Amino acid sequence: RKLRRPAHFSAAVGQPIGVTAAGESGKQTIKARLLSVSSDGITLESESLPYIPFGNILRAQLQPDIRF
Repeated sequence: RKLRRPAHFSAAVGQPIGVTAAGESGKQTIKARLLSVSSDGITLESESLPYIPFGNILRAQLQPDIRF
């Protein structure tokens, strides 16, 4: 499922998501668990890109959390 609005991100807190974001070094794609949502952006469980402002998010979607 695609995540486009802040309400979509709020509903996905705690779930794994995939995000493509614009950054200083170009586009960066990351898959991580969504920890929180603020009025300005999202916080991910990631050391490389822990916070992404909404203005930098190019694409985001829920990732399947498959456990065997």
